[in-house]
Amino acid sequence: MKIVEDKQVRLKRETEVAIAILVACARSNDCRLKTADAAKAAETTSDFAAHVALKLVNAGLLTATRGRNGGLELSRSASAISLHDVICPMEDQNPVASNAGNSRGEYLKAKALIEVMRGVDDAVQTYLNRFSIHDLAEAELPLEEGKIEENSETMRAKRRARRSSGLESRFV
Repeated sequence: MKIVEDKQVRLKRETEVAIAILVACARSNDCRLKTADAAKAAETTSDFAAHVALKLVNAGLLTATRGRNGGLELSRSASAISLHDVICPMEDQNPVASNAGNSRGEYLKAKALIEVMRGVDDAVQTYLNRFSIHDLAEAELPLEEGKIEENSETMRAKRRARRSSGLESRFV
């Protein structure tokens, strides 16, 4: 999580993809989701989706099954997975340093700052725990069929424009 110039918190792309994968799994009607389908839902490559899925498995949020009938599925119900459960492991949030400064005065200032930061951490955690993957899965409606075709045509037009400008790789 990073605060940028316009004072908004920005998540890493990896975290955004993780949330999208979890939402796609929540919407899969208790079926295992193939990594390629998860990648499509997250609008990323299969390799990056697999990388993120592994992190989610290690965080205990997903289970992955190999083989013909394999795929990704939530390790617990979508309503039991809070945004805090997802964002903190993906953003590599570490607890505030417990000891800073060398002299007694620096230590006391650092100790006061540590207490303030713990309060901020608690407030953020409390807020993020209010929302679950289920909430996002219910709130974000899938695209209507007509819009899917419209989006596909828009993407094709963008690719053609990149090709004509010489920006696209010859391997695409």
